[in-house]
Amino acid sequence: MLTCPEGHEVPGHATFCPFCGSHIRGAEQPSTPLLASPAQSAPPESPTAAPHATAPSSAVSDAAPSMPQWGKPAGAPAAPAVSQAPVARQAGPQGRPVAPTPMATPATAPAYRFQFRRLTVIDQITAASAVLLFIALWLPWFGVSSGGYSFTIRGINAHSYLAFALLTSVLLIAYLAARAGWDRLPVRLPVAHAPALLVVGVVQVVIVLIAFLTVPGNLNHAFGSWLGLIAAFGAVLPVAIPAVQAAQRR
Repeated sequence: MLTCPEGHEVPGHATFCPFCGSHIRGAEQPSTPLLASPAQSAPPESPTAAPHATAPSSAVSDAAPSMPQWGKPAGAPAAPAVSQAPVARQAGPQGRPVAPTPMATPATAPAYRFQFRRLTVIDQITAASAVLLFIALWLPWFGVSSGGYSFTIRGINAHSYLAFALLTSVLLIAYLAARAGWDRLPVRLPVAHAPALLVVGVVQVVIVLIAFLTVPGNLNHAFGSWLGLIAAFGAVLPVAIPAVQAAQRR
């Protein structure tokens, strides 16, 4: 029996004391110790990365702070939804949105309400003359009557170019009817009011006068030709006379 430095009796083949772990002098030390400390016997642990903890989507959404709205601090209550005009969203630098701008709403035309008193006296005479000319073009312009035989021809059939006079009379009627229904026209004309009436009136007089003087065959003038000539001059004279007087004053 051997004795360790602490006085414990150990077997003869022991190298270390089984009670205190002291080395026994004089004993042959084996290549591998029979008893090792837990720190020496345990194999070294290799460092491993900690597993990545993934939180449930619901937990992440609950824990994430609410994103701030435009122009409001984070955490402020959202404003109630209100109806507003459509807005156009634009992309700013680096794809960042900018503040929305309201889209322009289309302008609506004013309501039409016909009132003859909106027209001036000159406009009223011009409108009445244009209506008379429109009617006169469909009346007999030329004719002949002899021995109980009668033949007449309408102005629009006697001279085909009177269709231009018909067109100008329709334009005058439509234009003056628009001025009688609106205080301000929905569209802007390229010329002023008085010059427009003067130009159209002069064109009518020239066409009607040529047709009046050009009598086909041996026919005579009928009632329609005289009414058409008077109507053509009635549409232009109320505008032409003040224009001539103004030019003379200049």
